[in-house]
Amino acid sequence: MILLAITFVIPVILAKLALEGDWFNRAATNKGTLLDPVLDFSTLYSQREPIWYISFITSQPCDERCNLALFSLNQISVALRRDSARVHTAVLVESPEQLSTIETHEYSEGLDVMSVAEVELDSVFNEQAVDGLYIVDALGNIILRYPLHTDKDEAILKSRDILSDMRKLLKLSRIG
Repeated sequence: MILLAITFVIPVILAKLALEGDWFNRAATNKGTLLDPVLDFSTLYSQREPIWYISFITSQPCDERCNLALFSLNQISVALRRDSARVHTAVLVESPEQLSTIETHEYSEGLDVMSVAEVELDSVFNEQAVDGLYIVDALGNIILRYPLHTDKDEAILKSRDILSDMRKLLKLSRIG
């Protein structure tokens, strides 16, 4: 009888110790940086439809990181296939020069490109780094951030991470 009790009690005690001692990774499956608190995308992009967005936001001139970000947006958009109607891609830049550069870029087809004032970027991002790729939910909250890369192979790998997170979110989402 004692052996039977030990057989059932020891696993419960070990499980409790594992949870309290934080002995394992707590099932965080997102590959981007979760923003806490979330940021309000609707103040930056008022013409937004109530669907999901993958957005590239930058305050820097378009360089190699910008080119790779646009390439990544294009690749993700193509890879989403049947879910592409549920996800739009947007590029928000700070200056009109950046706007014209991105609008004439080879990967600009299908992108919503617009200029945003520096004051608006500062009010939304409050001391946080602005440049990056972001996932925006259907309610207008910026929820995940992905850094920009200068290496094409690294950018392609990170594009897969964004695609993976986006597919999970779309699968779980009932809106957008």
